[in-house]
Amino acid sequence: MCGRRVPYVRPLQLFILVNLVFFFIFGESDLFAPKMEFVYDTEMTDWSGVSIHQFVQSYASMEGISVESAKVQIDHHTAQYTKGLLYLYIPILAFAFFGLFRRVYPYYACHLIFVTHWFTFMLIFLGMITPLLIALFKIKGLILLSFLLGLLIPYLFISLRRFYKQAAATVLLKALLFCVFFAVVYLFYRELILFISLHTL
Repeated sequence: MCGRRVPYVRPLQLFILVNLVFFFIFGESDLFAPKMEFVYDTEMTDWSGVSIHQFVQSYASMEGISVESAKVQIDHHTAQYTKGLLYLYIPILAFAFFGLFRRVYPYYACHLIFVTHWFTFMLIFLGMITPLLIALFKIKGLILLSFLLGLLIPYLFISLRRFYKQAAATVLLKALLFCVFFAVVYLFYRELILFISLHTL
């Protein structure tokens, strides 16, 4: 990696610290996993085809608790997986940048370094701005995250320009392609977390 690894060891440690602090404060939020209050009364099903509504009712009956208590328990259980599996984003998103910018840096590790920086900044940004947006606009879930990612696009563009040093038009196009990829990964991640959570109760 031509000497690039050593200067980035400390930011990797920063990512781990920021990740822990973020989930200590926002661990029960629905930013990275769906909460029962938003999916219980919908037609949503998990990957096995069982409706969330039916699953929650069956779980409540099996445990001898109310549906509301079952929702709380499931949300808490889901939050634990969200904290532990957020690291999956880093290597997956790095593959996107490897595909988009491999002519600039042919080694996957370079893109892994960039994603670690970007994701760390994203968590810091979410931690600072999320409470403000919730207080002012009363928005949550996918709407909130979509708004936040829109605010992050300028930083993504600037950081891509500085790190990969390509033309502005090229970087802008690749940034937009990455945002589409990120949205797909994000939605898949939410479904994965919910499926794992429901089937490990």
